Amino acid sequence: IKEEIEEKIEREVDKVEISQLESKVEEEKETKQLEKLEIEENKEIIEKEKTGVTEVKEPKKSIELGLSKPIPERKSKKVDEKTKRTRIGKIGLTNGNGFINGTKLSLRVGLTNGNGFINGNGYTNGSKAGVHVKRKNLINDNLRKGIVVFVLLFLIILPFAYINISNLIKKEPKIDGDFSDWADIEKYADSKSDCVTDPDVNIVEYASMDTKEGVNYYVRVDGLGQYSKNKEGASMFALLIDNEEGGYTAYGINADHRVVVTTYDRGYSASFESYNKERPGDWNGWVYRGIVPVRISGSSIEFSVSYSLVKPNLDSRSVIVSVDSENNTDVTDYVFCPGKSKRLLRLEQSALLESISLGENLVMKISISSNTGGSISSITFSILGNASYTDVDKVIVYSENGQKLGEGVTSNGCVKVEFPHPIEFGNKMIKNNLLVKAQFIGLNGGTFGLKIISVDNVISDGLVTLVEVKSEYNWLGYVGVPPSRIVIDGAFEDWSNVRKYTDEVGDNANSCDIKEYAAHNDSERISFYVDTDGSLLGGASIPIRVSRPTILPTGSIPSVPQPATGLDVCYVFIDTDCNANTGYRIDGSIVGAELVIAVYGKDERIVNSECLRYNRSFGTSWDWSFLSKAESAIGSGKLEMQIEYPASRMNALIVIVGWNGEREDMSDSILTNYADRKRFYESKSEEIKNEDMQYFGDSSDSRAGSNGWTQWTQSGLLGDSVYEIVQCNIDHNESNEFVLISSSGYVGMVTKGGNDRMALPAVWEVYLGSGYGGYQGVCVGDSDGDGKEEVICADWDRNVSVFEYLGSGEVSSSNPSTTPTWKRDITLDNLDDPAAVAYGDQDNDGKGEIIVGFGYDVRYGLGIYERTGDNAYSLVYAHRISGTYVTRAVAVSNNADGDSYREIAWGGTDGVIHINESNGDNQYVSRYTYTVGNFINGMCFIDIDRDGDDELFTACGNSNLYCTYSTGSDTYATSIIYTAKNALTKVKALALGATSADGDSQREVFVSRYTAGSGQDKKAEVIMVERTGTDWTSASFTPTIIYTADTQGQTVYAICPFYYNFTTFDGDLYVDIIIGHAYFSSTVSEIYVIECSVAVPEFSDFLLILICVPAVIVFVRFSKCKV
Repeated sequence: IKEEIEEKIEREVDKVEISQLESKVEEEKETKQLEKLEIEENKEIIEKEKTGVTEVKEPKKSIELGLSKPIPERKSKKVDEKTKRTRIGKIGLTNGNGFINGTKLSLRVGLTNGNGFINGNGYTNGSKAGVHVKRKNLINDNLRKGIVVFVLLFLIILPFAYINISNLIKKEPKIDGDFSDWADIEKYADSKSDCVTDPDVNIVEYASMDTKEGVNYYVRVDGLGQYSKNKEGASMFALLIDNEEGGYTAYGINADHRVVVTTYDRGYSASFESYNKERPGDWNGWVYRGIVPVRISGSSIEFSVSYSLVKPNLDSRSVIVSVDSENNTDVTDYVFCPGKSKRLLRLEQSALLESISLGENLVMKISISSNTGGSISSITFSILGNASYTDVDKVIVYSENGQKLGEGVTSNGCVKVEFPHPIEFGNKMIKNNLLVKAQFIGLNGGTFGLKIISVDNVISDGLVTLVEVKSEYNWLGYVGVPPSRIVIDGAFEDWSNVRKYTDEVGDNANSCDIKEYAAHNDSERISFYVDTDGSLLGGASIPIRVSRPTILPTGSIPSVPQPATGLDVCYVFIDTDCNANTGYRIDGSIVGAELVIAVYGKDERIVNSECLRYNRSFGTSWDWSFLSKAESAIGSGKLEMQIEYPASRMNALIVIVGWNGEREDMSDSILTNYADRKRFYESKSEEIKNEDMQYFGDSSDSRAGSNGWTQWTQSGLLGDSVYEIVQCNIDHNESNEFVLISSSGYVGMVTKGGNDRMALPAVWEVYLGSGYGGYQGVCVGDSDGDGKEEVICADWDRNVSVFEYLGSGEVSSSNPSTTPTWKRDITLDNLDDPAAVAYGDQDNDGKGEIIVGFGYDVRYGLGIYERTGDNAYSLVYAHRISGTYVTRAVAVSNNADGDSYREIAWGGTDGVIHINESNGDNQYVSRYTYTVGNFINGMCFIDIDRDGDDELFTACGNSNLYCTYSTGSDTYATSIIYTAKNALTKVKALALGATSADGDSQREVFVSRYTAGSGQDKKAEVIMVERTGTDWTSASFTPTIIYTADTQGQTVYAICPFYYNFTTFDGDLYVDIIIGHAYFSSTVSEIYVIECSVAVPEFSDFLLILICVPAVIVFVRFSKCKV
């Protein structure tokens, strides 16, 4: 319409300009004509005075109005007196020579059909645009032209102005139940998908209109409204108004007034209330002030709030909330201004931060939507965390397709990002997604994150609704390396190396479902972690059960309602004495809690956190008193808590309770720790006795052996990555042992506990206590030749340590020694950090050697320490190569190529198979190298073809299993015999003695692999590779999967086919393979045992040796083997 009006104005202005030019050309002519006319008029006046006839000079008026020159008319020279006195007759205004049908302004020379505006010779259809007769007493040209333009514009705009004004002057809707008067009122659409559980409270549109007396409101829901409710049910619609400072905090506003409309099957009621600010956070802090008019018809509601109750305020903010008796809730998508038309904008922000490195780091996503459209020229972010601002170069905002939109730098704890080209956003709830990145130029520690906290300056002419959307990522990340201990700061990466336990998904129908949980403690404090689906500490902004109005008896005084804060609580019940018969007894568990950590929150924000002490010696009554504050932090559905409490042993149970007192979820299992104060373990509460919960415990799950192998029902639980497992019987009794190490610096020894059982907890254990990589390698042997075996460990803190058996007695917590009998920092010998270790006498001089693979940042290679006395060793050989590689695997053989010299194989991150051979006392020479091109993770020797020469098997990161075999003295060849789905981690073989692990005549090696792919392929496996052919190609080797992990993402990183001293681990005739899970990507670290279902065959190789020994020895050995 505007464009059409402008075009008409332009056309008319052009006509006026043309007329002006024509007027100037004829100006002289018109002047002469005017003089002539004046002479003629003077003559006529004289004649009329003589005859006594008066004439109405209407043509002169036409000239003054800017008409074209008048047409002279001939008049009767005689008119009787009666005619002169009337205005109706022949020469009157009506039918004579007057305005309407005469010869004046109307038909002949008048405004309508004469020489006037419309159809005469005037402006519209005539041939002239202006006045062609100029008189001295006429108004000047400029004013005349202005009047013409004004009249023309008025005539053009008049129809449209009428339409627009009529639209503005709308009829105010009345609160009368007739909703037709809302038809022309602008409404805000609301999402239909945010409360599908109850259409009767699912708001689909709403509106408000300012009137002389107050503000009228309109709401429509998706269902049938109050008439669909049953006799017990009800719905409540609450208008929350933020008109002053302070108030009840909910849905992004601080409401100081509210209107409550309660609907039910037979009626409805409405009230107006103001908030008592002396009861902060209490929904029951509202004070009744009166009623408001309300009408309901089907799914529509209208009501009014007068200005006598709420003063007009252009900065007022409101939301409308609907909730039913089952707490199904909907809230308007936008905060709006009552009765005012303002731009409405919705910002949804979600975290995308994982870890922080140099360069650009993805921090968060912003989704913008609007019901009105518009643009944003800048956004200001608040900086979270305590990282140095100098580490952050700038913050950059990109569009979803990668286009850079703007950037900003840090200033006073904020970053303002300005957009050179404002971001345009549309209406109809179409979201515009923005990605926010932070560019780092330094990594000096601390935590960092970004979040939009204030929306005051996002747009200047509207209201912004700010919503935080949960994601799997964190709002805070560590700048550089996470701290070595658990810090409660809302950045959860410091929990990445702590074992987490998986909770059953969907085991409750409430709003918060525990996914996983963990605990950790040191000598001073104890920490807990929980991750959830749903709303963690979401609470309720309307924390009541909606019910039908109650009519009080006449004269009764209503009671003051108890506070309703709507807070959810996360409890951690701590059993400090591991005795279920003391402390607070929790239903459904065997925990008797002396302490509880309580964290209260609403809207996924923490309100308070504390540690309470139980006041009774035993009971189920809730009787607690304050002990201390608790540290806590929340973010993206995760919660971490910590108290200062030295915990030598304890059990713990996590319980989440909703605002209404109902249990949301409880951890499936009990967390328990052991005396070293470094690890936590999980036990199924319905299966575990108190004394079994300290260290290892039973668990039953769907992990399983296959293809002739079955899994023990028992499993051991370790709070860290199991890196290596070796077999032994260090005290030479009836009970075998195995030793395991972890990457956090733990070494432990577990003995058998009967048929198909381990004796748990670990009988002996040592914690490294320092360093930054834990133990990397372990072996067992009598390295110093004193008849007492030692546990030899290589740690990533430069040391090789020897823990020696005391020489008598069974293995116990102090036997072997827990203090190293020999410890060497090998960097003092110009070696680098040790990563692998083996034991042997490779130069065959009768003196045991400790063979160490090393490497890190300067050099890598092989070092050999030979005993020089009891518990004394010295470096006798070193193969050093410059580079930053690491020797991660070492294996020894007594005969690999048929000569009389022994071999050492080693390899690592350089991707090269090395074979060194002894050629004299403390003399070694490199005999063979073969490049595989990827990390070497495991090596072992076994004479798989029984020709007297050992073959070397190498597990590689490129998924290949290599076999290196001798082709003559000091010569070798290598081939690929098996390719797995993903990188192989370890390769092991049975010790010499058994013909086969699975009862046939073929020898095997066992390999483990990382996770890969998706679905079943992402579950780690143990594969038995058996030689079934005669050559060294893959066709001669048959792989069989004998174990599959239960959970995707688990990795098997340690395997030990147990056959030691001609016996299996538990002493029966079925070979056992001990499996250790590594701790990656929040998966578990556990010890499992699978057992072959076929008995080990007769030990033919062993019997040939026994022929040469005394008969009594033969009897004993046969008795042990149950042959």
